[in-house]
Amino acid sequence: MRVSRVSLSTGGMRWKVVVAVLAFANVLVSAELLTPHKLVNDITLEGLESNLWELNRIAKENGGNRAFGLPGYTASKDFLLEKIGRYEYVDSWEQSFTEWFTQTFNITLNVADDVGPMDIVTFTGTTATPNGGPITADLVVVPINDVSGTGCLESDWAEVDVDGKIAIIKRGLCTFGSKAKFAKKFGAVGALIWNNVETPVTGGTLGPKDEYAPVGLISLADGQTLVDRVAAGGLKATLLVDAIGEYRETWNVIAETQDGDPENVIVLGAHLDSVQLGPGINDDGSGSTALIELLYAIKHYTFKNKVRFIWWGAEESGLLGSYHYTEKLTVDEIADIALYLNFDMIASPDAFYGVFDGDGSTHGFLPAPGSGHIESLFTEFLTSPPYNLEVTPASFSNGSDYVGFVDIGVPVGGLYTGTPPQDNCYHLACDDINNVNWKVLETNTKAAAYVLGTLASDLKGIPGRKERAARVKRNPSLARRVRREDSHDHGHEHEHGKERSHFASCEHHEHTLL
Repeated sequence: MRVSRVSLSTGGMRWKVVVAVLAFANVLVSAELLTPHKLVNDITLEGLESNLWELNRIAKENGGNRAFGLPGYTASKDFLLEKIGRYEYVDSWEQSFTEWFTQTFNITLNVADDVGPMDIVTFTGTTATPNGGPITADLVVVPINDVSGTGCLESDWAEVDVDGKIAIIKRGLCTFGSKAKFAKKFGAVGALIWNNVETPVTGGTLGPKDEYAPVGLISLADGQTLVDRVAAGGLKATLLVDAIGEYRETWNVIAETQDGDPENVIVLGAHLDSVQLGPGINDDGSGSTALIELLYAIKHYTFKNKVRFIWWGAEESGLLGSYHYTEKLTVDEIADIALYLNFDMIASPDAFYGVFDGDGSTHGFLPAPGSGHIESLFTEFLTSPPYNLEVTPASFSNGSDYVGFVDIGVPVGGLYTGTPPQDNCYHLACDDINNVNWKVLETNTKAAAYVLGTLASDLKGIPGRKERAARVKRNPSLARRVRREDSHDHGHEHEHGKERSHFASCEHHEHTLL
């Protein structure tokens, strides 16, 4: 609650002071102190379902998706803003940014008559074949390297002549974008990345705007067929990629509690966009609805630390919304963030209960101090009665919106329930309302409520503001930002990303699917 300052020197103002004091006293009486289990009990499956049905409807009415740059995302953003705008206890706003948008209208692959056409899936960010028409060229296999990844090093390409040809590249160990950039650099007129596992071919993201060869993804079986045929005496193929690319505006949606310590902020995030191929109800309507219900439930309580909820835009195009947000934070704003919790795909049909490996004990990567404590809280809830679940430590694989926060040294954690084989509709049209494990969604949202309910009142186990500020100053990736801010007198307030910048930084990392 915010009470305006009132002068006591004016007799006529004394009644206003009394009224304000009484109103504040009523708030203290009516609002309960937040505890983890109270917040857990306030999470309902009905609320979670209602939001997902709405997102599913939006996708159905907008070409089957809710993707960046397309009407379904705008409609999703408007639905969210209208809903959270009713909550008087939070401030909400949208943060706009402009990024490179691509859309593939058609992609086909035809090989020799005895092989025939092959199924091929596009990548977000791919380049069109010249004039949107087909190209026919010899196929050439980039030497398979399962140690450092096929086509991941410049030396891999020195071993083969791909100039004027279509390169066949095995998936794995580096990003799709890296492989497509090397193909372009060495003169390939196209590229086919073949899957390294027997799972459905679902495409992915190349990354920010760059120089890529026209590229698509094919299955493990089809890739092996092409490799064998090329080895047996050569083969031609015809590749068509009809696509466009242009800059388009999009948005993050942010809601922040009015109460709570502004120098100890808990940030929760989920991406609001889908891929262009489907509605994105598990990926990531599941995380989005969890945040909506957590925001609604917290209204009943008082708590010590400020809580900020962010629904990210353009995640499926390369984590662009979360990168834009973290790149725009000042050094002081970074130090104000106590931790970040990420919820991306938390209701996979054949889910495991994944908790990010914050202490590095399973996967070896150790994020900022405090991340292990976050992991322990999620694990404590899920493994305790009445759930008694087996928890799978999830790796920080650079595949979701925690990456920008890892880069700036913020403690991170969160939940994840798996792509194929846990979700065989991943990045496909069947990721709709029928692709949700409702029990898993409810359980994971309650786990999120438990962790939020704990940390909103007590940051024990998380570095304090002074320690975080010192770590920011020592972070080599922030050195330029620290020097810039130390050398300027900032006479304006950034308000945690409320600025309406129209262009995000182009200095994004390679953060896409492998």
